[in-house]
This record gives sequence, structure tokens and C-alpha cells, in this order.
Amino acid sequence: MKTCKACTLTFLILAFGCQNVSATQIDLFDWGFNIDGAYFYKPYMGTVDNTGFISETGLGTLTWQTSEFGAHTFLAVFDHDIETSVNSFFNESGSAYGTAEAGQTWEIDEPGYWAIYDGDKTGDIHSHLLGGDLDKTIFNDDENITQDDVSMGMGWHFSLDDFETAVITLTLSESAPNSGFYLEQHDDLSGISIYLSSTLVITSDEPGPGPTNPIPEPGTMLLFGTGLAGLTGYSRKKSARTKKKIP
Repeated sequence: MKTCKACTLTFLILAFGCQNVSATQIDLFDWGFNIDGAYFYKPYMGTVDNTGFISETGLGTLTWQTSEFGAHTFLAVFDHDIETSVNSFFNESGSAYGTAEAGQTWEIDEPGYWAIYDGDKTGDIHSHLLGGDLDKTIFNDDENITQDDVSMGMGWHFSLDDFETAVITLTLSESAPNSGFYLEQHDDLSGISIYLSSTLVITSDEPGPGPTNPIPEPGTMLLFGTGLAGLTGYSRKKSARTKKKIP
């Protein structure tokens, strides 16, 4: 659990003038996955391939693959902190760009850890993760919140037939994608943003039809029949000649 944000904020206000930041500070505080009803939380990622992912910053790519027949759910939630050593947790905003694809789900919300300190900030993104779907809204808590401690979630609902394979790729970057649907977490004081996008690619490896016995064309059938008739006539003639030689 995060340390008390109210206490941290008080300390930072007192010490703000004494601190210098020489480089962007992005930290991934927490993450979670719901993969077909199985839940994985930091530091675990289950069957997700994190080869191209930096867990400290929460930037890079994550991939997940399945060839299992039937319906599937894949959801991911990330709680990044941007420059919190200078400007606290509560000055971030979230945005969505483009149009989500069929089967794609998403959410931007307060993580929900700090309801004990501030009853107005009771995000439900983690409960949605556990429930198996995200609500496709930004801070949907009926309180008109536009700045908060942002977390982003994205995922897919899809089905596979026999011989099909699905590959999901999540990308988290400081650079906005050139196209497609994506989310943004923006730190308003530093101007730094984190972008979350995802793709689902389904391929089929179904084998083609096997070899079949060719059906002869009518002309071929006629020639074949004529040949049989000729052989039958020849056989009868040969048999008649043989009989005449018998005394």
C-alpha cells in the first residue's frame, strides 16, 4: 500500500524549494491483470511476456498469447506515478483518443487506495478489474473529478475457433501512438505524459483440404469404356480361334 499521500504532500510542500530534478521520474507503483478469471498483481504477471518491459518505470511492451478454443478475457491496469518527489500524486489528468475497437475495453480512474484518507477519491478501477470488465469512462464517480492520482486500464474480450491463435500486445510509452485508440496519463505541472495502447491479432493455422481422387471427365470415361469393349471383343475372338484348333 502506498504511504500516506496527505503526509507526503505536506512534506513535499515544505521541501519543494530545496529539490532539483535532473531527469524525468516515472515509477510504476502497481499493476494487475485479469486473464480469463485468474488474477495477477505486482510483482507477478502470470503468463504475460515482459521481455520488453521495464517494471521500475512501467514503460515498454507486454505480450500475451493463447490458442485455446472458446471465449477469453484479458484486462490490465497500471498505476504510474510521475514526478511525485516534486509535485505530489494529485495533479494528474487522463484522456482517451480515437475509437476503441470491437471487443476492446478501457478505463481511467483513481486507483482507490486512498478512500481512507479522502472519501471523495474512491476509484473503482480495481474492482472492475476483478469483476472482469472495465467501464470505458474517465473518473466516472459522479463527482466531476478532472485531476487525481491516475491509473489506466485496457483489455479485450474475444473468442477463438479451432486452429486460431490470439496475440495481445500492450505498449506503454512517453510517445503518443501515430494512430489507433489509446489512453493518456498526464502530469499537469511537469508536462510529462504516459500513453497506453493495445492491439489484438488473431491468426488461423487451419490446414487446407487433403488430396482427393480425381473424377474422370466424360470424354475420359468414354475412351475408358471403348477400351474395355475392345478388350472384351478381342478376348472373344481369341477364344473362338482357340476352339477351332481343337480336333
